[in-house]
Amino acid sequence: MRSSGRRAAPTARQPESPEAAYTEAVKRLARQPQSRAALALRLARLGYAEEAVRGALERVVADGYLDDREFAASLVRRRAQGRGAGARPGTGPAGPKATGQPGGITSHRGSAAEPPGIQQRPGLPNLPHAE
Repeated sequence: MRSSGRRAAPTARQPESPEAAYTEAVKRLARQPQSRAALALRLARLGYAEEAVRGALERVVADGYLDDREFAASLVRRRAQGRGAGARPGTGPAGPKATGQPGGITSHRGSAAEPPGIQQRPGLPNLPHAE
């Protein structure tokens, strides 16, 4: 048993074949949209030769299966809706208001006093702390 708990990546059966790399690329794109760079990296990690990967990528682009601009737009839409890779509470259309916290900042529960080392600058309004 492996300690990492991850399955080993399968090895390319025909590492020099652009057709085999193309077939693998289409299977992966059918499961999950991805960028050209991510797909190229994955095919290389599977053991496909550089020329086979290049040929496969050219073909999936020509066939309309891979479009980096559409992938990027889709990723932005998913993240804006609070879904997709990297979605975290406090992100998306509701922003930090969804969690009641400023984006990426955790609450300091305790006294209402300023944390040590933080002083109000003269001439700035005294704003209440977010709870």
